[in-house]
Amino acid sequence: MQTIKTILLIFLLTLAPASLWAQQTDHYGIRKQAQKAFQDGNWKVAYQSYRKLCLEPTNDPKMVGNDLLQAWQCLRNLNRLNELDDFREDVIVKHFGNWRLLQAAARSYHQNNHRGYMVAGEFHRGAHRGKGQYVNAIQRDRVRALQLMNRALIIAFKEPVKNEVADFYLEFAGMIRQYSGYNQSWRLQYLTDLTRLPDYEPGHGYGYSRVQGAPVDAAGLPVFHKVPESFASATSDGQRWRWLLTNAAKLNRDLGSYTKYIFASFLHQQFGVQTLSSHGHYFAPRLSQGNPDSKKEDPNPYEVHTLTDTETLAKLAIGVKRFNLPEEFNHIKLLREIVKSPDQGYLDDAARMLAQIYQNRRLYDQALDYWKIYQPYHQSEARRHIDQIIENWGVFEPVGVQPSGRLPTVEYRFRNGMLVNLKAYRIRIKPLIEDVKAYVRSNPWRLDWSRVKVNNIGWRLVHENQTRYIGPKTADWDLKLDPDKRHWDRRVTIKLPKSRAPAGAYLLTAEMQNGNTARVIIWVSDTTITKKPLNKRVLYYVADAVNGKPLAGAAIDFFGYRTQQIKGKNRYRIRHKDFSRQTDEDGQIILSPTEMDSTLNWLATVSAGGHMAFLGFSRIWYPNYYDREYHQTKTLIMTDRPVYRPKQSVRFKLWVR
Repeated sequence: MQTIKTILLIFLLTLAPASLWAQQTDHYGIRKQAQKAFQDGNWKVAYQSYRKLCLEPTNDPKMVGNDLLQAWQCLRNLNRLNELDDFREDVIVKHFGNWRLLQAAARSYHQNNHRGYMVAGEFHRGAHRGKGQYVNAIQRDRVRALQLMNRALIIAFKEPVKNEVADFYLEFAGMIRQYSGYNQSWRLQYLTDLTRLPDYEPGHGYGYSRVQGAPVDAAGLPVFHKVPESFASATSDGQRWRWLLTNAAKLNRDLGSYTKYIFASFLHQQFGVQTLSSHGHYFAPRLSQGNPDSKKEDPNPYEVHTLTDTETLAKLAIGVKRFNLPEEFNHIKLLREIVKSPDQGYLDDAARMLAQIYQNRRLYDQALDYWKIYQPYHQSEARRHIDQIIENWGVFEPVGVQPSGRLPTVEYRFRNGMLVNLKAYRIRIKPLIEDVKAYVRSNPWRLDWSRVKVNNIGWRLVHENQTRYIGPKTADWDLKLDPDKRHWDRRVTIKLPKSRAPAGAYLLTAEMQNGNTARVIIWVSDTTITKKPLNKRVLYYVADAVNGKPLAGAAIDFFGYRTQQIKGKNRYRIRHKDFSRQTDEDGQIILSPTEMDSTLNWLATVSAGGHMAFLGFSRIWYPNYYDREYHQTKTLIMTDRPVYRPKQSVRFKLWVR
């Protein structure tokens, strides 16, 4: 009898592993079929197989999390997200002791579609054809994801594979920081309540808040998040986040540089000088207005180049403030530790960020050192930044039309260069205008707009090399420069060498020695032409550009065109018209619609005393065609106090265009 019992026990012990092996083999077969259906785009069959695997308690604990994520993707592709929530919670109940499944479920909440509708008091995730209130589950999904990750955190303490736990900590940290970017970093001061779920909120929920600066405490000091003794003892989400990053690096030493880089990036985002970008005109160096060549800078209490590595100048919630950074929260120190770390992990990213930090502080020599460290990893990008710092470089500042009778000038901004060669060429405007008219009259099959833009002469000369419009050289000279040794920009006023430059357009080129070549068009005008729409007519007024006196007897040539599609064909014909008029003794010409068709684009050129002025192609607008009140008299009354007249009524009419 004892022998029979022993044999029976051995048989049962042998049968149990065989049964477990059969279940595992069955799960493997179902998963293989689901994967094939998923790859074939048969989402319905794939979902049914993955659903069966997820709801099976004996499923492989390391595979069930991926099965859930695949089932979620199937529902998304089937546009059946409204089935996800109930299914997912059923799977969580089945595998509540599996931290990997809880992590996968939290990920599906974190990365999910958070929009939906409330119908009869129930939330339907995703699109909905019927009636209902549009709501979002952004905060609810975030809290539910954190609840699941918190539960998984307790279970994962016993996991022997510590590298996987470290990766879990990193993902948990990322979920905590969700929706807590630069504009919303104040959220990290609060401790999310994981004991209850927030309600659904109306609307889409993605608000665009303005930049408010890093948060401060009651004393006006920046908020820093310290590492708590344990996750449970944290008093804010920021401390929870710090604990997870710190312990991830403890569990996996290979993550030390990565977690340090994440924290340094956050600190730089919060307290870097780039937060002052919206106040750039206050913190940029200013040259003396009386003498543009002067190298003396106006005193500025917020000069970023005077910052040491232990302090910063940043925009906080209470305003701009210069302050010292504690050693634990000094992003420059942390980034330097990464660069000097023997494991070389994230060295290139840290070097790049340090180079940008010093560039933002206008400390270009220090930035250059880190661009050179970054260069072996990203040659072209680093070379571009290095060249911007050390190469000779110059550019012209934008310049407007200048009246004749005085010396034309233009501002030239340069860096590093010691000598620049300047050349001035007169531009042939008349041949340009005649070529434009001839091109329109030729009735091309398709109009090339770049060839009819008279005002675009600078682009055509520089980028299209249309040298036929460049006339004789009028000046050629060298100018010595005194660059700043810190690789800063300086500005100098360049004056054309002649005492009086005749009216017209000039191409000025500046070829920096061992550097680049800059070009600018300088317009010198002794004549001006103005256009103003009238009642069913249009007025042109020609005057001296220097003293404003009207020019009588000045001839104005008008040229108009318009493209029209040929009916039933993919071709166009060009209507054009031209005529000439002379100004009266007041320098005016008044044209009626019969003379000037308002549907054409008109070019007006005037010759007076051998000089030229023109108005580029534009439409004529007759206000009375579109404005019924154009003939009425409009009165504008401005006052800083109420207007009151006894026994008198005052009628106001507001006219806005």
